[in-house]
Amino acid sequence: MYLKDYNESRIQGLMRLSKWMEPDMHVLSERRIEMLATGKGSRSGCLGNLFDDCNVRAMLAYFRDGNLH
Repeated sequence: MYLKDYNESRIQGLMRLSKWMEPDMHVLSERRIEMLATGKGSRSGCLGNLFDDCNVRAMLAYFRDGNLH
């Protein structure tokens, strides 16, 4: 893989991840937590979506912000 290809791939990946974390998605994350706390909805579905949200945040922190912690 060439550096140019890596940079293009990285940029496209960051754009896709950033779309996942648009303001509407924050509202959905809060709603999932609320549903888990009140025992409503699908527990496994809410947990799976929260897991995905956390993974997206971690990838953005590392690849966009350079934050490994």
